[in-house]
Amino acid sequence: MFVVFGIFFCLLSLFATVLIAGYDSSKRLDSIKEEEKIRKENQAAIQKLKQEQKIYDEGRNKFVHEQEKLKICIEKSESEKERLIQLREEVKKETDSLSQLKKEITAITRETKQHHPELARQISDAQYYLDTKIYEKLLYQKRPAVKAAEEVRKIASEKKQLLFENKQLQYQIDFYEKMFPWLEEFKSIPSNEAIEYAKGTYAYETDAVRKWLSPEEYEKLDNAEKYQLALDRWRNRKKEDWDIGIEYERYIGYRLESDGYKVTYLGATLGLKDMGRDLLAKKGDKVLVIQCKRWSKEKTIHEKHIFQLYGSTAMLSIENPNVEYKGVFITSTELSETARKCADFCKISVVENCPMEDYPLIKCNFSKTGEKIYHLPFDQQYDKIVISKNKQSCYVWTTKEAEEKGFRRAYRWTGNKESFS
Repeated sequence: MFVVFGIFFCLLSLFATVLIAGYDSSKRLDSIKEEEKIRKENQAAIQKLKQEQKIYDEGRNKFVHEQEKLKICIEKSESEKERLIQLREEVKKETDSLSQLKKEITAITRETKQHHPELARQISDAQYYLDTKIYEKLLYQKRPAVKAAEEVRKIASEKKQLLFENKQLQYQIDFYEKMFPWLEEFKSIPSNEAIEYAKGTYAYETDAVRKWLSPEEYEKLDNAEKYQLALDRWRNRKKEDWDIGIEYERYIGYRLESDGYKVTYLGATLGLKDMGRDLLAKKGDKVLVIQCKRWSKEKTIHEKHIFQLYGSTAMLSIENPNVEYKGVFITSTELSETARKCADFCKISVVENCPMEDYPLIKCNFSKTGEKIYHLPFDQQYDKIVISKNKQSCYVWTTKEAEEKGFRRAYRWTGNKESFS
């Protein structure tokens, strides 16, 4: 009995133990599951915390970056503010400088003096400024040239004054040449001849042939030979621009006379007083007022010459209202486009590219008493002689031809008598 009871008790104890063990195992399993759940929740929380930390770090970094940018912007703004202040000062200086420049330009444009002293001063000041830069370069270079710099400064100061005076004289001469275009050619004449032209005394006091012959040639050769030799040497002489101009006027006059015009040579006879009227050519009721310019092909005729001829023609029309005057400009070169337009507007006829050709130079005509006389180009009355086919006057090539036609050379006119002194 006790054995059975003991076995039962043992089984009961075993069952209780198994039951307790199962309960503990179940409880433990639940505990493990709970721990696993908690661990996962903790991991999720940690992961979320990390993500939030990352977002925070990114936000913080962005904030720091933006803060740096803001700081840079503030610094830049301060710099720009300083730069703006500087620019305002520079603009003020430039404005003041421009105002001063405007005043100076206004003073130049309103200048009424012919020698333009204000413009001359500006140019001399500008050159002086450039020279002072050379002075500073010499003085402040790595190895200063003090002596040379001082010499440059001294010369620059003298140069400034000389340039100022030079420019005034230049502008004065330019003014004269624009007012009196013939001065461009007149200035090439030797001084002694120019003085004679200006005084109106450009005439030979002795026989002009003597200028081109030696005393022996003048005494030994017969008239035709020595006059022809003098003419040949005169033709081949070195010529100034003034001489070239006179010869061209004579050539144009010759062509007009050959065409039946009666020609008056104002340029050759009046010299500086011709007022731009080199020739007057009359045929019938019409009178051509002609200005001639024999220039090289490289030079161009400008409008000032057209205006001078127009004004001179207009003056003749005012003085002689019953005469029909027509302005004609003849040149060996070409006009500028502006000069052509001005000529067209002023109704000035223009002949361009008209070269000078060889032609007979000796004028043969009849005196008032009917005497047959010939004139050489350097003779005193040459340009006053009118050649007209109706009066049997003519041009010939040689003195021999003139004398064979019965003409003698003109004597030198001295007021009340003529001679060959």
